Amino acid sequence: LIMFINEILMEATASKAGFLPYTYDEQGTPIFMFCKSSDAEFGGDQFMVSKGHVAQGETPQQAAMREGQEDLGLVASNVIPATVKLGWSGNITGLKATYVMEIYIGQVKDPANFGKFHYETAETKWMTIVDFMKVGRASHKQIAQACAAKVPKATSASYNRTQ
Repeated sequence: LIMFINEILMEATASKAGFLPYTYDEQGTPIFMFCKSSDAEFGGDQFMVSKGHVAQGETPQQAAMREGQEDLGLVASNVIPATVKLGWSGNITGLKATYVMEIYIGQVKDPANFGKFHYETAETKWMTIVDFMKVGRASHKQIAQACAAKVPKATSASYNRTQ
């Protein structure tokens, strides 16, 4: 019984964190990388924000970067450090518990510079928030919108890359 109570308490205060990388398309519109799970057990069959548990000894920001690497193939050196910031935080009620969750955003230097993602991910895709609102996981739409609102307007330097 004590172990069961401890599990409930741990789950009730568990933290999750995630990362939503962005860049700009040729018109200067922000685009974001979302992932789709390989198995419904990992989050369903719709595109969602990359996220997962904060491990013991990790900060939420460290966990967010790790989750981005696992779920999206994010390459840490591809992220512009000065652009990383908290995009959204709040409580999320899942199937088993309520979690405190923090989602970080950050601009990438090269939208093609991503490694291999983890087996829990079936697919990743760059899309605008408008596109995500059509195909994204319902519980992540408000999160994605809040993150998008914190992305700075593009300057010509942010999206005029040499191809």
